[in-house]
Amino acid sequence: MSVEVVHCWPNLTAIIQSLRLSIFGLVTRMDDDADAKVILTAPPPGNWKRPPGRPRVTWLNVVQRYLRAYNLTPNEAVDLAQNRPLWRLMSTPSGACQKRRKRVSFPYVDTVPLEDPELLLLHCS
Repeated sequence: MSVEVVHCWPNLTAIIQSLRLSIFGLVTRMDDDADAKVILTAPPPGNWKRPPGRPRVTWLNVVQRYLRAYNLTPNEAVDLAQNRPLWRLMSTPSGACQKRRKRVSFPYVDTVPLEDPELLLLHCS
């Protein structure tokens, strides 16, 4: 006899997206002179030149891609992040749980009468 057990496994991509959006909201609510906000919003130095090859994917580029999924521009997201409860609601993953079914077989189940579930629990533990 086998029993189907449903496990709820977290969707790792949704969790990472949620954490990145939460950190983005936290940084946008910081004071303008906070180091994290200065680093995030400061333009590169005037004499900086991008090295040849494919442009690097930055943390801010990834967050902007997440915001496009919500039809938000970065400026709109900064305004929205000022409202903490609303930002938390938006950045919470909506499908962070994937249900996976797993078949578990119990040995000796056929020898236990099915009318007595307590014996089944004692026998399987």
